Amino acid sequence: MSGKITFTLNGTLVSASAKPTTPLLFALRNTLDHKGTRLGCGEGHCGACTVVLDGFPVTSCNLPLSAVEGKNIATVEGILDAGHPLIAALLTHQAGQCGYCLPG
Repeated sequence: MSGKITFTLNGTLVSASAKPTTPLLFALRNTLDHKGTRLGCGEGHCGACTVVLDGFPVTSCNLPLSAVEGKNIATVEGILDAGHPLIAALLTHQAGQCGYCLPG
């Protein structure tokens, strides 16, 4: 049974219609078209699917959509502004966001 789950995504109130057990990652990518959050291991170990839930990092590949009802979610798209301190530090030090797909 599908339902509508409403939450704040990168400062915007959104609703996703999917089964409550659908992983947040799949709702972000397939329903809400936020492709920056990626599937890595699918078990929550690699961190490729990490989002910020009410100020805390969580893995979205194993977090059910129903768990984010009324919550605040921030994805990588939400901090892409070059003025954000994290992005500024990455640019200053010519660093990648993570080492998952970097050669070497």
